[in-house]
Amino acid sequence: MDSLISVIILVALVAHALLALYVLLRGRRMHTGRGWLLLSVGISALANAAFFWPQTTLLLDKFNSGFVLVVLLSALLIAYGMVVILDVLKRGSRIWLLSSLLWLAALVISALVSEQVTAGQGEWLVQFFLTPDLTGALVLLWLTTAAVGLLGVAFYGFYVALLPEVANRALFWVLNTAGILLSVLLAISGSTILYVVGMLTLLGALAGATYGLVSYRVFDIRRGITAAMRTSVLIALTAGLIFGVLYVSANTQVASADERLLVMLLLALLGGAIYVVARQLAGVALGRVDSSDPTRAARRYSQQVSKALELDQLLE
Repeated sequence: MDSLISVIILVALVAHALLALYVLLRGRRMHTGRGWLLLSVGISALANAAFFWPQTTLLLDKFNSGFVLVVLLSALLIAYGMVVILDVLKRGSRIWLLSSLLWLAALVISALVSEQVTAGQGEWLVQFFLTPDLTGALVLLWLTTAAVGLLGVAFYGFYVALLPEVANRALFWVLNTAGILLSVLLAISGSTILYVVGMLTLLGALAGATYGLVSYRVFDIRRGITAAMRTSVLIALTAGLIFGVLYVSANTQVASADERLLVMLLLALLGGAIYVVARQLAGVALGRVDSSDPTRAARRYSQQVSKALELDQLLE
């Protein structure tokens, strides 16, 4: 098991190197935050490499690999937060940076003065709720504050956006930030399996952040969500019908093989008819969610452009 996880981590490290190289080569196309994104990728690579740190090795005779991982991923959240704030708000990044660095210093100091540091170790989240400690409280407080702050910034950008493209971009950062936060929580949970899942999720989220910075116009989030919902409904509907037909067929008592074939044929026809009707109803229901009037969209676009009197305001 450990050898398989080691291979996965090594592949992830190679992927981090390729992602960093891509950021360097395509950096000119990025709006802002290229350096902070590179820093995020580098810290994530270090967090992956922390897997190979022996559990018995202590830094400053106190910090084990679990706590070092917590510090690394906390620093990653700071750098990633700079990427989001610079892209969405284009202001307020200094406040985020200074307050986050102060918190990070407080976390390290609290660990130094504590008798035992459990954050990042096996099942420390469960143990924290049984026997709370200052370091664990600071970690959870930081994750909560970062989640509220970064998601709040992205939602605010969505709310105040003048153009649909800008609103869609802010919504993209909402989803990507949620992926970053989830990956960090999984990685520091103390479980090896959750750590690997968290690291892979983090790599995907950083790739998404790279796509967001390189692309001036990201894919339509709302249409993507609607398409995913439609696909999920169709998969669930198909699986349910197939299971129902097989279940009824298996539990139907018939006298001969010919009668059994006739029953299976009738069930197949009935299942097909139900599927066609249900698919059309699902398409109509989800189509209403995704409905848009091109004329109305064009009118709204012209109105928003007419409000932008300055070039800087139009670009935002």
